[in-house]
Amino acid sequence: MRVRLVVALACFLLAACGKGGEHVALHHYVNPHGEGWSAQDTLHYSLPPVNATADYELSLGMRVGNLFPYAGVWMVADLSLHNPERQLRDTLYFVTMQEGGMPQGTGINMQQSEQRLLSVRLTEGQSGDIAVYHIMRRETLPSVLDVGVKLARR
Repeated sequence: MRVRLVVALACFLLAACGKGGEHVALHHYVNPHGEGWSAQDTLHYSLPPVNATADYELSLGMRVGNLFPYAGVWMVADLSLHNPERQLRDTLYFVTMQEGGMPQGTGINMQQSEQRLLSVRLTEGQSGDIAVYHIMRRETLPSVLDVGVKLARR
């Protein structure tokens, strides 16, 4: 009985691990160095050539400390695709706090959350660059630990 349970659990874990990562083309976080995230600090991500022609979803992620003072952050993402060349830009209000003052994300010493930005059709072998920056009135946003992008096949 125990052996069957262990084998079933191992099969389940192997199947779960194989499915999740194979459709993700890029998932990377960057730390904005310094006292916080400066308005002049554009974060850059390099998209390697994708394996298949498909529709992909671009999401932005953010990790903030518990002392982050805002309910949300206005961000811009510039996506420059190569082969063929194409430029996309989108703006997102990234919610960090729910109504009532509860953090939007998950975590104890920090809050991590992710929000969908846009969908894009990519062709096999297409690569690109992604640049992300904030457009808040305050020059430097304190307690921003990491900002990330995720590009996954739908």
